[in-house]
Amino acid sequence: MLLAQLHRKVPSEFEGMEDVLTSSVFGLLKYLPDRIACALLAEFAAIPLPQSPIQLELWPRHPTPPGFRSPAGTAERDGQPPSRGGTEPDAMITTKEWLVLMEAKYRSPLDETYDQLGREFSVGHRLAQDTGRRFRLLVVTGHTLQPTPADLDLVTGVRNALTAASTGLGDVAAEMAAAVPASLHWTNWQQLYSILSKVCGDQQISDSTHRLLEDVCRLLELRGLKPYDNLSIASALTRWERAGIPDEAWSLPAAYRYRTASSVAAGWQQLLRLDTSALHPLAWHLLVLVSDYDLNAHLGCFELSLLRALEWCPFH
Repeated sequence: MLLAQLHRKVPSEFEGMEDVLTSSVFGLLKYLPDRIACALLAEFAAIPLPQSPIQLELWPRHPTPPGFRSPAGTAERDGQPPSRGGTEPDAMITTKEWLVLMEAKYRSPLDETYDQLGREFSVGHRLAQDTGRRFRLLVVTGHTLQPTPADLDLVTGVRNALTAASTGLGDVAAEMAAAVPASLHWTNWQQLYSILSKVCGDQQISDSTHRLLEDVCRLLELRGLKPYDNLSIASALTRWERAGIPDEAWSLPAAYRYRTASSVAAGWQQLLRLDTSALHPLAWHLLVLVSDYDLNAHLGCFELSLLRALEWCPFH
């Protein structure tokens, strides 16, 4: 599947599926030498270097802990509350010391109710305690900056979800909520590219390992998930300034993902204030179908996230 994607031999709808991307990037850990797989896991999840081989399971399914809300429209049967169904993180990675659950998003958004991340944190925390391991919930998205669904940072959102489920979770709910800041780690695909690329440049790895890492990096680049350097950002800023945006457009309301600006001009000023040296692929994606640089009618809705290049980049 990896080579098929690199040669564009898969249906276009597969290219946007986060499960396909997850299997290509995280499935890699299953086929690498233990030393390299452990080093990558330590970097990905921000944990100490594991001292034992890793075990990887993609899309493990576990019973949902009690207390989490049932799907809307689900009716009771025989006076009993409806079954919540299973909870399925994208990956579970275990070592002797650690249990890492991973939730990956590519083009789909994080749940603004934090129900999914709350359930996964609860499942992982219990599994880690039952097996005497330390726990990490790894959240991977395509955002340049950590996303804030419902205007909440991820730690606050997950803690709120656990608190809301405390009736079903029982006494352990408070313990779980207190563990969130130290047990949750967010990163993006662009950072994973940087980590893989660095390991790919290690002269001590075998040729076969190098080829495998190189192909995964090529896939991330093909998906627009390679970090941009400062020169690219500076060049894109110049193109943006020269785009010929009509004067009347600057007074239009501007909507970011998870945030708003009073006008396009205000949004532009926010962009200028960002420390671009610390960012990777900043960009502005139009959320409408327009031709290249047709900016006269479609400046009202754009987002600062999941970005391919710092410029007006219409969807086709």
